[in-house]
Amino acid sequence: MSRNDQRLPDSTVAAIVGGRHADPFAVLGLHESGGAHVLRAFVPGADSLRVTTRAGESWGALDRRGDAGFFEGCVPGRARYLLE
Repeated sequence: MSRNDQRLPDSTVAAIVGGRHADPFAVLGLHESGGAHVLRAFVPGADSLRVTTRAGESWGALDRRGDAGFFEGCVPGRARYLLE
């Protein structure tokens, strides 16, 4: 499954960024989608966002969607994580 298969529609990202999404926690955080694990975060002002598990394993950078600070990407599984 490609990373693009898990990308949110631009309209959903705009609703999160604009504070108009009815249920942001259904979108943000770590979720299973189509057999993949997808992590999404909204961090206004951030230029980049890296994911590290609490055990210290680097999962790499999330993809930045525009200038507002919305990030998303596939990660290898479920674990407690830190965003840096």
